Amino acid sequence: MNTGKELTEARLRRWLATGDLSALWPDCSAEELRSAHSAICRVTRALLCPRGEAMELRIDNPGMARALGIAAFASGMGPLLGWWAVRGRLRVTPPFAQVLAEHLEHGRRRAALLRGQLKRVLPALEEAGVRAIVLKGLHTGSVYFPEPGTRPAADIDVLVEPNQYAAAAKVLERIGFTESRKTAFGRRSEWSWAGSQQAVASLELETAENPWHLDLHTALERWYFRGLKVGLGSDAFAATSPFVMEGIAARGLAQPYLATFLALHTSYELVRMRLIRLVELLWVILEDRAKGTLKWRDLRSLVEERQLERFVYPALALCESLLPGSIDPEILHLAERAATPRLRRVTRQVEEENFAPLMRRSLDDKLMWARGTGQCLLNLSEWILPSDEGEPLDLLRLYWRRVRMFVRGKATVKAVP
Repeated sequence: MNTGKELTEARLRRWLATGDLSALWPDCSAEELRSAHSAICRVTRALLCPRGEAMELRIDNPGMARALGIAAFASGMGPLLGWWAVRGRLRVTPPFAQVLAEHLEHGRRRAALLRGQLKRVLPALEEAGVRAIVLKGLHTGSVYFPEPGTRPAADIDVLVEPNQYAAAAKVLERIGFTESRKTAFGRRSEWSWAGSQQAVASLELETAENPWHLDLHTALERWYFRGLKVGLGSDAFAATSPFVMEGIAARGLAQPYLATFLALHTSYELVRMRLIRLVELLWVILEDRAKGTLKWRDLRSLVEERQLERFVYPALALCESLLPGSIDPEILHLAERAATPRLRRVTRQVEEENFAPLMRRSLDDKLMWARGTGQCLLNLSEWILPSDEGEPLDLLRLYWRRVRMFVRGKATVKAVP
């Protein structure tokens, strides 16, 4: 009889072989997952504003509790929905309330684990004279979310200046980390802690038992394919804001770099969209706009200066769709005008599928960032011979997976809902 761990590993292998997301949850139909994700999206729209009225999570079929749990995990919304339910902002019937309470409990446990590790790392780096900037969820979860456990984090992300990378690496090695991977694109390396779990424990909960790494960044860059990378430049190292994490002084990105970086990251993950990323970006924008620390003109100046218009378009467009009136029309128009037709089609596909990870892929989403003949050719070369797929056997598996996806209707030429 297969154990839960063996079933999880088998499903992961199936997904890697086929590229079909449904392989991760074969006992839950696509219709059930869509219905659950739609319900999550509906209540999220209503509850985004702090003064919004209480909402009811309406799912007629009590047997949908499992589908709701999976959709809550896939969207990243489980812990936040659980918190809303505990606070009375979300009314949920008992079967669903139990599922969301479990998500909140595991979200808190995972946040405690990662924050505990970061509390080891930051003082050690500071003692060695390394100035570290905390990125993504461990920053925003502490400052913008109702509690850290409501913003799931896969990893710890830390930014250091390039000339301090060697010193930071020595510190990490000294306190028990080992470098496990360097990315082919981008200046980032992954570090594993000796005591951390390496096998995926759950595909339905963001548990503390799931793997995690420390990602050490030396630039705020995104690499899309050969010849195309964009970033925020070296000025971002000086644009920081202090915050306190359980008594430990830390620094995160300040505006307009924070909103721009989150928009860049969310857009980059477009086909693997998680609703929580849009909620995060919206809350950062709304709160800092209200405090006066974020001005639209500053955001626009940074986006134009770094030529990021099309690279932030999906995140801004989807935020505006989720909460109309949240994004400055001038910036949105600027970004949309710069976006390629393929990028606009894929963005519409994600919007029509309620901001969920795409179950059906397309050639559009492989080529959506390329503009002009030269970039299209470079993008195609990356698609045919990926830079991070070194072994011939890996390439053969990749080609076979793509063929199977097209044959089985899981992939198309154009992006369609």
